[in-house]
Amino acid sequence: MEVNTGIKQALTCILASLLVACTSYPDDGTGGIAEQYVGSDFSPVMPDEPLGPEHGLRFDWKLTKLHLDSLIQEGAQWCFPAAVLQAQEKQNRIARELEGGLWIDAANDIVIQRKKLNDLELRLDYVLSQATCAPPAKGAAFDDRCLW
Repeated sequence: MEVNTGIKQALTCILASLLVACTSYPDDGTGGIAEQYVGSDFSPVMPDEPLGPEHGLRFDWKLTKLHLDSLIQEGAQWCFPAAVLQAQEKQNRIARELEGGLWIDAANDIVIQRKKLNDLELRLDYVLSQATCAPPAKGAAFDDRCLW
């Protein structure tokens, strides 16, 4: 009887260690793979398919994505890098909500995203009327300006 108990305990320990060894976690602060979601290739609307609220939400999502892309083209990532990063993360979140069928959550986040993008556009227009935002300098010219 004691031999069977010993074998059971050994097998339990081996299986437990295998299960623990097979898990993987993202690095601290980087989130999971869903945070870098770039898919969002939503299925197209077919001619024989009835239109539902999800199609309007997908269209709104695409409009907010284009708005964000245009702000980035204007230089928002150099003037307001944190706001652009937050907006990109919100876009990814909305895409995941749409893919998951969370229509109300997606609709709420689209409204919030529109407001934030409009605010970002106003701030960017003001800053660009007063100054120029440019990427950080690189190379020897940058090293010469640094005071160590």
